[in-house]
Amino acid sequence: MGEVKEIYRIYEPADMANLVKQLNEQLERISEEVAPLKAYQFRNVAKPSVLSGDLWQTGGTTKIVELKDGVPWQTIRIFSRHSVTIEHNDNIQLQGTVDYEMVDGDHIELIQKDDGVWYEVKRGGAAPSSSGSSNPLTVGINDIAYGRAYLYGHAAGSTNGGELRLYLAADHDGSISYYRIKAISSDLQIGPDTDPDSLKYDSDNVRWVFTAGDLRLGVNDTIAARLDLYGGATGSTQGGEINMYLAKDHTSPSYYQISVSSTDWLFGPSTNNDALKYIKATDTWAFTVPFTDVNSRGFRYSFMLGG
Repeated sequence: MGEVKEIYRIYEPADMANLVKQLNEQLERISEEVAPLKAYQFRNVAKPSVLSGDLWQTGGTTKIVELKDGVPWQTIRIFSRHSVTIEHNDNIQLQGTVDYEMVDGDHIELIQKDDGVWYEVKRGGAAPSSSGSSNPLTVGINDIAYGRAYLYGHAAGSTNGGELRLYLAADHDGSISYYRIKAISSDLQIGPDTDPDSLKYDSDNVRWVFTAGDLRLGVNDTIAARLDLYGGATGSTQGGEINMYLAKDHTSPSYYQISVSSTDWLFGPSTNNDALKYIKATDTWAFTVPFTDVNSRGFRYSFMLGG
């Protein structure tokens, strides 16, 4: 068994003072030896090296076209102290596939993948200048990790959910200041600030509702449009349906309808939606209500078209 030289020591007050002094001196020596985190500075060249660190400051105004000496999955942050451009190219892939024109105070984070290419993670910093430079917010990593943004709703007792506002440029914010996407109660509203629910998702009835404006599909004489109105599930006879409502001063019928039932195509008012119908089984058209001729001679008759 080895020799035990000392198990404990009883320190006198004078000894304790000396011990504390020795500990403080040791801590001072340790703090001097530990280098503080610092940002290295690029050389003012087009292809600066990132070999010696991950936190960098720009070294001048020379456009940066390549970042040399990186290793796969290295992440770097660059803080701009000048007006300098980082070029989007085969070596540096930036969000929006355009050059990043940095100003003093901007910063960008990049990661190098296995292919040796640097990919933008995010950027931020100085406010946009009066010249109209952008100040984008990026979430996720291009072609590496998807982005996700959470816009939470208010506390109990409120109808306000998350909200996103898209403001117009200075020359175009006259009658409309911004467009909004907002969750309110259990619905989703989309529209300008002057009519914020011009399009909304009605969660109670599981449907989209246009509360204003026209719906136009395609481009006149340029792009053809297509509207698909699907039918019900197995066991249902209800197919796609369009209801065209009358103006407020004209209430009877409430609307006219074009619809599909089973294999037939129906046209008519809400009170008789198959006043005219195409019968698939016999490949015929049928008027199911009396038809009066255009000369208004009082001669009423019904007839079947097709054959």
